[in-house]
Amino acid sequence: MSDSLNKYCSEAKDLKDVKDAMNKIQKLRAQMKNPTRDGMIEALRDAKMSALMEISALEMAQGATNWVPFSEASDSTLYTLLGQYERGLRLHCIAKIGEKAFNEQMIRK
Repeated sequence: MSDSLNKYCSEAKDLKDVKDAMNKIQKLRAQMKNPTRDGMIEALRDAKMSALMEISALEMAQGATNWVPFSEASDSTLYTLLGQYERGLRLHCIAKIGEKAFNEQMIRK
């Protein structure tokens, strides 16, 4: 991660938070390319820990009313959630550093 990200983050906690979320986006994308059940569950759990509010808002906006544990979800449901959770992490990062800075940093990853 480039030091230029520092100028977009007002606090050290924000910097760590954004870097962590960007790493989790990469993890979700890796599962989209090469999914395994355990890998998808781990990536989804990690993502939700970083961006709980944003991901929950997306789930509600899409009409999710029957939440089940990841371990009980079908593989196709888990795969569908990968993209949704990536969007949640993206929104989380954009709220902290802005869309332009986020896009610049993701290109470098």
